Amino acid sequence: MMTIPKNLLIDLPDQIDGEHFDELVKNSKLRIERIVSNESTEAAPWQQQVWDEWVLLLSGKAQVEFDSGEIHTLINGTQMLIPKDTRHRVLKIERKTIWLAVHFQSDEE
Repeated sequence: MMTIPKNLLIDLPDQIDGEHFDELVKNSKLRIERIVSNESTEAAPWQQQVWDEWVLLLSGKAQVEFDSGEIHTLINGTQMLIPKDTRHRVLKIERKTIWLAVHFQSDEE
């Protein structure tokens, strides 16, 4: 089945409160989504996911904090792998961000 190409940097939601998720691909071992986040100075709640997550910041600037105390600043084009069961949160978004997030199960599962 062929799908119509979609530009992830256009057709953004006009008004969002926090984050907006568009599921692009999903099966039993993989989920790919576009996430659009508004500017925020408040830290998001802590997350701890059951799958590994690879994220690519397509546009914007954000800080991701881990419960170890590490803080990473992501800008356009920055990618990061967040292993499953790792507590993390988006600490700050300095301007509207567009993320590509790939959630997947490792081969051992």
